[in-house]
Amino acid sequence: MRLQVVGCGDAFGSGGRSNACFLLQGDSASLLLDCGPGSLAGMKRLGIQPATLDAVLVTHLHGDHFGGIPFLFLEHRYRERRDHPLWIAGPAGLEQQTDQLACALYSSGISSADRMPVRFLELRPDASAELGAVRVTPFPVRHAPGLDCLGLRVEMDGKTVVYSGDTEWFDGLVEASRGADLMLLECTHVDEDGGYHVRLDDVLNNRHRLECEQLLLVHLGE
Repeated sequence: MRLQVVGCGDAFGSGGRSNACFLLQGDSASLLLDCGPGSLAGMKRLGIQPATLDAVLVTHLHGDHFGGIPFLFLEHRYRERRDHPLWIAGPAGLEQQTDQLACALYSSGISSADRMPVRFLELRPDASAELGAVRVTPFPVRHAPGLDCLGLRVEMDGKTVVYSGDTEWFDGLVEASRGADLMLLECTHVDEDGGYHVRLDDVLNNRHRLECEQLLLVHLGE
C-alpha cells in the first residue's frame, strides 16, 4: 500500500498546506481519506488521475474535509469520464450535504440527478463496511459537539491504516491505534488550548501508548 499526502493542513491552510486529503493506493483499490476543497488541484499537481479512484471516505461534514467532492463530479462530467462507480462513504447526512453543496456551487446541476455513477454509503460507528476490496471500520471521535465525527480504520491488501479525522485527545485513540501499520493522527496545536483538536503535547505525552508501526501527524496548524 502507498500513501500520498495531497493535503494535510487545517481549515485555514496554515503554512500554505492544502486541506485534508490523503490518497491510499494498493493493488486492489485506490481511495481518498477526506476530500477538502483543494483536493482536485492537489491530485493533478501530483499526477494522480481522479478517474482511477474507487472510493472517498469522509470523516465529518466540515467543509475542509468534504468540500472537494463536487469538483470531482465536475471533473468526471466534463473532462475525465469514469468506467466504474465511485463509492462515497461517511457520516449520516453526507449525501444530502454533498448535493446541497454541489447545487450551491453550480446551479446548472452536478447533483445526484446529474453526475457520474456514485454509490453513497452511510457509515455507522463501530460497524464495519465492505467497499469492494476495502474494509472500513469507523469509530467515534471527539470533535464538534452535535456533529457526527468519525475516525476510520481502513484495511486493504493486508495492511491497516487508521485515520483519526479531527478530534481532541482521548484514550480511545490508543485503542484505535492497535495493530495499525500506519496511524494518521491530527495535531493542530502545540501547547495551547486544543479547541477540540489534538495538541503536540498530547502526542508527546502519549506516544509510548500508541501501538502503531508508524505515526504521521496531520491537520497541522501554524
